[in-house]
Amino acid sequence: MPPSVPVPQQVEALASALQEVKPVRRGTLLERRVKCSKPGCPCSHDPEARHGSYFSFTRIIRGRSSSRYVSTEEAALIRRQIEAGRAFRTQMKALWEACEE
Repeated sequence: MPPSVPVPQQVEALASALQEVKPVRRGTLLERRVKCSKPGCPCSHDPEARHGSYFSFTRIIRGRSSSRYVSTEEAALIRRQIEAGRAFRTQMKALWEACEE
């Protein structure tokens, strides 16, 4: 068996930070305010009077874009999971770079 190579302290620190289990998600969450088609509705000429806020969550499933509207409560959860996913990818990139040094 070959001798073990010591693991740099930076690699150990980055790897241990990844051990915390969190739900993560990829995708985009958009907040939309829409115009209706009713004649005389203020939303047609005043952007501040538009209807909403409506949240839509978009992600790629099997190579195709998929979107759906989500409630305000779901949007808050999805936003946290997307942020956790981005942080995870940043940590993984840092780990790869530290290992390659």
